[in-house]
Amino acid sequence: MFKNIFATVRAAPRDSFGHKILGAAITVSLGPSLVTLLFFGKELVVASWFGTDDAIEAFLIAFLIPTFVSIVARHSTDLALVPTFIRVREREGPAAAQRLFSQVLTIVLVLLVALAAVLALAAPWLLSVMASGFASAKLALTRSLFYLMLPTAVMGGVSAFWATILAARERFAPASLSPGMWPVGAVVGLWLFGARYGIFALAGGTFIGFLLEMIVLGAVLKTEGMHLMPQWQGVDPNVREVGRHYAPIGAAVVAAASIGIIDQAMAATLGPGSVASLNYGGKVVGSLCALGPMALGTAVTPYFSLYSAQGNRRGMARTFRTGVILSVLVTVPLALGIFVFSDPLIRLLFQRGAFTAQDTPLVAYIQALLAMQIPFVTLG
Repeated sequence: MFKNIFATVRAAPRDSFGHKILGAAITVSLGPSLVTLLFFGKELVVASWFGTDDAIEAFLIAFLIPTFVSIVARHSTDLALVPTFIRVREREGPAAAQRLFSQVLTIVLVLLVALAAVLALAAPWLLSVMASGFASAKLALTRSLFYLMLPTAVMGGVSAFWATILAARERFAPASLSPGMWPVGAVVGLWLFGARYGIFALAGGTFIGFLLEMIVLGAVLKTEGMHLMPQWQGVDPNVREVGRHYAPIGAAVVAAASIGIIDQAMAATLGPGSVASLNYGGKVVGSLCALGPMALGTAVTPYFSLYSAQGNRRGMARTFRTGVILSVLVTVPLALGIFVFSDPLIRLLFQRGAFTAQDTPLVAYIQALLAMQIPFVTLG
């Protein structure tokens, strides 16, 4: 069967829609795969520096909201803006697309800055709820780190907007690779200043990573001929269309992204070390849940799309069944393996430096339970 599929794809013209999808899929998947590995590597470094002590737990809670804003901006902008932007560019020309870009950028900036201001004012109450189990000194450290990290919500939102436009212009590599600057900045900050400034070196390095991402994406957009300054010329039908998309998509992304905040806030009520243990326990599983579906989708999508374009429903069904069978054959043994060997895996990956043998059992237990979701996430 695979010989037939590959023969069909090879037989298509090199400039065909199927090959364009294949090339885009490979580029888009390689970038996030590398970024996922960079984030995982950062966690190994952070674990060796801080283990499960109060400083890293304060950082994790402080960084939750800025990360949440960046995730919501990234995913909702991608789904809400791209269809309209491409339609306007193709039907009305580059000038109309630039006008839409500038106007939506203005709205995004105003909303992000206003949201950051509200979060800054609400921080004492908000953090006391999210970190209700923290002692007073630990909560004060969380507040300090939160104010330091809050600008990353604005920078991350702007970067998400620019990355979306780059992807719409088929510049997939910069858009997909740019988030890798966050973990790189965090690790460099620790290596250079960790001995002197501790957890603030991690926060400062992460801040610099967000800033560099925004600068690089902006520079790439400039080379594409886009003007980066926000402009406002009133609400036109194209802006209204984007706004109509943002509301339902944003609500769905907020609901999905809130899971992480709820998990960590609940962990903060369970005693010292719980927030960090939940964080470390989800890293291997989280990386696999990100990379597995991405790899499977990259392999299946071009063939599925080609059969769809040909109206070959039998080929589409066969490709779909193959994807399901492969995902089950790979992910079920993988999940069972992680469940059974979770303890030695955590010892191998994390148990060094400040992450001690006393931290391993709880983190391994969390990882074993989370591993059961891998087949379902991949199938989904």
